Amino acid sequence: MAWASRLEVPDTDDGRVGAGIALARRISSPGYPFDEAAARRTVEREMASGGGGFDDAAAQGRQTAAPWSGGRLADLRTPTLVLHGAQDPVVRPSAARAVARAVPAARLVVLPGVGHDLPEALWPRLTGEVRAHVDLAAVSRAAGPRVSARPGCSR
Repeated sequence: MAWASRLEVPDTDDGRVGAGIALARRISSPGYPFDEAAARRTVEREMASGGGGFDDAAAQGRQTAAPWSGGRLADLRTPTLVLHGAQDPVVRPSAARAVARAVPAARLVVLPGVGHDLPEALWPRLTGEVRAHVDLAAVSRAAGPRVSARPGCSR
């Protein structure tokens, strides 16, 4: 993401919108068409809300320097689904694999062709993955502690 810090952005709303769309394109999913109109709406909505956009150096610094403030992932006892884009240029897929390894019985789904966004064409697959995960967790809970949230794993 270092390239974003070197972007020359005109100090106008149009300049910031254009740069926001460029960033959205850069982190988008290469296996899916880029929806520039949707990216524009998102950037404009973010600007209208007063939220720190990509060109807000303070906001970016807080995000990249934020220490983990949660508990140990290994202590989680909640059925966990980790969804991650195989071509994510912001958070590498190895991070998703590390999270899935750290959480007991987590289920990892790496999505081919997906970057750091969630293209609309992928929404049915995502909702299906979440629905399957919730159903499996419900069955596991009803069956008692001997059933794993991930097929082939024991607790």
